[in-house]
Amino acid sequence: PRSVREGYGTFTESNLNGDLDPDDTSTRTSQRSCADGVTCVAGLGVPCKIGSYCVAGIEYLCPAGVVGEAEELRTAACSRPCPRGAYCAAGSTAPQLCPAGKYGASEGLETEDQCTPTPPGYYSTEGAATPSACGGPSLHCPGGEGSPRTVSTGSETFTDATLDGAP
Repeated sequence: PRSVREGYGTFTESNLNGDLDPDDTSTRTSQRSCADGVTCVAGLGVPCKIGSYCVAGIEYLCPAGVVGEAEELRTAACSRPCPRGAYCAAGSTAPQLCPAGKYGASEGLETEDQCTPTPPGYYSTEGAATPSACGGPSLHCPGGEGSPRTVSTGSETFTDATLDGAP
């Protein structure tokens, strides 16, 4: 017997004519490249796993910035781009949400570091695609916040850019 090449499946030539049981692996005589969407393991085609795609029987991780949510994917585009408000590492099966205090304004982010820190005057909840304005005079947002802070009794809020002499 010979080893089966990577990305190849085995078959019995007479199986192509329907003469023998196609599930009988003891009589395999030839090999051919596996189809896209499957990986060949020990000569048998197996559906490509979620988080990956398969081309000609060889399995690859979905690249960073896209998500692989189904089996038998056939291209590096996988299922879809990683959505706004999230990031997707290589091999992702589900988007990971940007943490509170950061937001993801564009599709296709690859790492948490690509989520943008929320600027002063705004806050961002987990998975936010855009920051939200802080709110009324009883709230303040110094930046990098997941929710507004309540102003302490006896204190007041102001905008640094509009008050002369503001700390």
